[in-house]
Amino acid sequence: MGLVSLLMGDLQVMGKVEEDPPWRQFTEHYLPWHGHVTALTVAPQYRRLGLAQSLTKALERGCEEENAWFVDLFVREGNKTAVGLYEGLGYAGSLLITSILRTQIPMMTSKQL
Repeated sequence: MGLVSLLMGDLQVMGKVEEDPPWRQFTEHYLPWHGHVTALTVAPQYRRLGLAQSLTKALERGCEEENAWFVDLFVREGNKTAVGLYEGLGYAGSLLITSILRTQIPMMTSKQL
């Protein structure tokens, strides 16, 4: 598993490239070599400048260099700004994940590389 992290004061993106273990290869839940956006944050004073888009694209380039098939992420369905960002970057399809925390349900989305 590879881990990519960029931290510049008020900006942060953290992601990884991974593959499911070999024993899952022949199951319906197997995920091939892929990237995952673990965390992306931009301080309020630096939002709306295209920085989140730039950080996401940098992580995607790193995943492409590692020959990942796709990149996925989780985003809260109610976070319309983040949902709009990822849709604008080509992330499509969503799967609502049932959460133990009833207050906020994350949504999974992905982008083919």
